[in-house]
Amino acid sequence: MPSNPQDPLAAALGMLTLLAAALLLLALASFALRRPPPNPAFTRRPPHGGGALRPDPNAGFLTDRGLLFLPRRFFLATGCPPVRVRARDHAALDRARRTRPVKVAQRGRASWWWFEDAVYAESRGYRPADVLARVVAERVRGEALAERTLLLTSLNPRHPRIPAEVRRAVFERDRGRCAHCGGATDLNYDHVVPLAEGGPSTVGNLRVLCRPCLRIAH
Repeated sequence: MPSNPQDPLAAALGMLTLLAAALLLLALASFALRRPPPNPAFTRRPPHGGGALRPDPNAGFLTDRGLLFLPRRFFLATGCPPVRVRARDHAALDRARRTRPVKVAQRGRASWWWFEDAVYAESRGYRPADVLARVVAERVRGEALAERTLLLTSLNPRHPRIPAEVRRAVFERDRGRCAHCGGATDLNYDHVVPLAEGGPSTVGNLRVLCRPCLRIAH
């Protein structure tokens, strides 16, 4: 039976069509993988002022799926548009941040560090040891302040006439320190006009004093 002379041509055209479709799909996939996700509003703001280390509540990792549902991971933060992070790099960062601060991204002078469960931003050129020292120091200060707050805002039987909300307001107003010397230890509440003279237990008639200043005042 004689062969159809159009069969080889049709087969060639079919192969070319498949090749063109494959190339188009590859180009679309490449474009989708290179295109970053939309920038949230906070990424377009300037990084926090002052430059000192502090947590960035907006910082984190975003995973999206491009063409053919290929996952992509990005880091983004305040003042930091999405930065692509490859899977192997993210895995290494995730292991390291459990024991030491690791730099996740840098944009201009601003850097973002991942340590334990938080991301910190700074723009002073800190090294990992600098970041670690400041995080630990802030935790120590926070624990000391919490202890003073608990002491002064608890239902202390020595201050039965001072409502809890009044104690909290006075403590916050005086910033947890003695109103006279600024000390932060052995603190007490003091009535400016003593209770014995009819002084009320109000925010305006109360102050925080350390024990030495309390003795001087009375």
